[in-house]
Amino acid sequence: MARRFYNKTEMYLLVDKYLSRTSTLKDFCEENSISKSTFGYWLCKYNREQKVKPGKFLRVSPAPFQTTDVTVILPNGIRISGAGNVLTSTVADIYRNTL
Repeated sequence: MARRFYNKTEMYLLVDKYLSRTSTLKDFCEENSISKSTFGYWLCKYNREQKVKPGKFLRVSPAPFQTTDVTVILPNGIRISGAGNVLTSTVADIYRNTL
């Protein structure tokens, strides 16, 4: 394969063509007379540029908070029940007080 230098525009056109392909990377590179390593470089570069640019804001929606009921049965038979987030705090306090 002869060494050739590519500019960004022509390589990004090839990347777009590759992303809508049905052939393998190896076949695509052979069909377009480009080495896999060169094409891989441009594919990575293309993918990095498609990510959100620094300084842009994205809307983030937090997942709804879910609590579950948890019951802890201690070796002495004592049962402690409650919501998972509250119970964790309670058990931690009890443990600290026994030390």
